[in-house]
Amino acid sequence: MLGRMSCHPFHAPVPTLRRALAWLCAAFGIATVVCFWLMQQIPFDPFNLLTDPTQWISMPLYYAVLALPFYFAGLALAAGFMTSSRPPNLDDYARLDVGRPGLLLPTQETLRSESAYSAEGSFRVAYQRVEGSATYAFTYLDSPLAVVPVVLSGQPCRLAPDGSCIDRFLTRRSEPNAVLHSVEASARVYLLAGISILGAVNYTHGTVNRQADPQGPARTEPLWRVPPLYGLGAIQLRRPRSVLSFLEVGLRWAAPQTRLSSQDLYDSTICLPTQRVCTETPGYLVISGRTSLRVSRRMYLTATLENVSNATYRLHGSGIVGPGLGANVSFEGNY
Repeated sequence: MLGRMSCHPFHAPVPTLRRALAWLCAAFGIATVVCFWLMQQIPFDPFNLLTDPTQWISMPLYYAVLALPFYFAGLALAAGFMTSSRPPNLDDYARLDVGRPGLLLPTQETLRSESAYSAEGSFRVAYQRVEGSATYAFTYLDSPLAVVPVVLSGQPCRLAPDGSCIDRFLTRRSEPNAVLHSVEASARVYLLAGISILGAVNYTHGTVNRQADPQGPARTEPLWRVPPLYGLGAIQLRRPRSVLSFLEVGLRWAAPQTRLSSQDLYDSTICLPTQRVCTETPGYLVISGRTSLRVSRRMYLTATLENVSNATYRLHGSGIVGPGLGANVSFEGNY
């Protein structure tokens, strides 16, 4: 069983970072004095390890106490290296704002830098012919940057000569906070004769607290651009020394995403401009196959057949339809 916890700030405000560094440096100094005293109380003598078996019991505790001050010192160093900036105008410079197509107007309020803090835990198991893993992640977003509609000169959008809306007027705003819960699980079962079955599933649930605006009071709603439940599955045949060295039939799938944020309704990669009504991102099921023939010890002929059913699908947050039926044949040689 493996566990892990991490903190990944996209940006930590300078006062917060300075306070954290001050507390960590103070903890290093206090821990140095306290741990030095504790080390004197532990009956450990490395020169008696071969003659006194009880020394092996004291040794782990001795070195754990010795390492504690350096743990705080390492956190202080990591806090500085793990800090990066996510400025409010990053999307404007990159020309990748989620509000396009539209006209992004200057904001009338001070935007705050977005900060994210996450912790995750995972475990892995393997027993005979079965192996699997699961991961849970929690993310807290402070001051997430949102795109909201705005009225300019009494108009919500730029009007065409025929009076229809061409570009919606949008602006940016810092919301109070948001929370993300993510779960990922995978498993593989090894059957007979080199055959195995594998699968994976991912789910993310996000909510954001939005401040009051002309569209409504303060509220909680789904976070924008959160993917739906999705996963993959496959059955594989692996025989490295035979002519048919590899064969796989796999599928990729996604459930419909019905938890759309109000910001998703302005996102042209989620609600396409051609859609009159947008309530969800449709789900999909894509089946593919791969095989590899062993021509010689160092040469392989590989063939892939993608999207066998020629299904029409689109990933959540992508305005581009996925590729249809396709085939690929390649020859590989190793020398």
